[in-house]
Amino acid sequence: MSRGGRSGESEPAAGETSARTAIRGSDRPTPPGVVRVRSEAASRPRAATTAGPAVRSRRVPLSRDRIADALRMVESKREAPHLYLSATVDASGCVALLGERGVGLPGDEPVAVEDLVLAACAGALGEFPGLNARFAGDAIESWEEIHLAFSVAAGESLAWPVLRSPERLPLEAVAALRRELVRRTGTGELADEDAAGSTFSVLLLRELGIDSAHAVVRPHQVAVLAVGGPLRRPVVRGQSVEAGWVVELGLSCDHRAVGAPLGARFLAAIRRRVERPAMLLGD
Repeated sequence: MSRGGRSGESEPAAGETSARTAIRGSDRPTPPGVVRVRSEAASRPRAATTAGPAVRSRRVPLSRDRIADALRMVESKREAPHLYLSATVDASGCVALLGERGVGLPGDEPVAVEDLVLAACAGALGEFPGLNARFAGDAIESWEEIHLAFSVAAGESLAWPVLRSPERLPLEAVAALRRELVRRTGTGELADEDAAGSTFSVLLLRELGIDSAHAVVRPHQVAVLAVGGPLRRPVVRGQSVEAGWVVELGLSCDHRAVGAPLGARFLAAIRRRVERPAMLLGD
């Protein structure tokens, strides 16, 4: 029998009616056929909110360079899936050649371990041009020249002056040019063109006091190499363990352009040159 002239609605049983109309906090009856459900969250007592003392803050505006760096890094991480590879290199031969403090190569200009690694990296890029490239959507474009950017701490950010075609320069010239670019960065004399047009980047960690790291690939490149300072470590040679010097290398790649085999071969090429520094001297 329909109720109120409406078909399809049966009159609820007495027990069902009381269950449907029992709504905490409300005396309004529930219409027949409607079930009101009170959420579990609403049934829990609210936590007391106590206003604590105000925390003071200080706003420090970012410089234009810091803002530009932040935007570039966001772009890189958003667009490029990163692949991270690491290698430990026996740098004992380099340190022996240069002196325990990283300087002392015979000649007019001192050379640091970083210069040897930069020269080794430039040589490896010539061997593996797929790392000296950019990802272009449906292709990988390898640059015909090597322009190696390296990091210099500049306040709270990094400057990236560029060594032009370092693979064509003798080691002493690479060292002298790097020191001059560092000097210009420190004095504010670094011109825009000194930091433009790089094809690969090297993050030098020794001045930051860091042993190893993996950096974010910079836009329009496919890889960046992080280089730690020489560390005193046990080194296995043949059947013996000796005190030696090692350098930690961290390679970050745009995985769209550089796979693990290519990245590993590139790191091996750098290791080979650093562990045989006579190769870098042309001997």
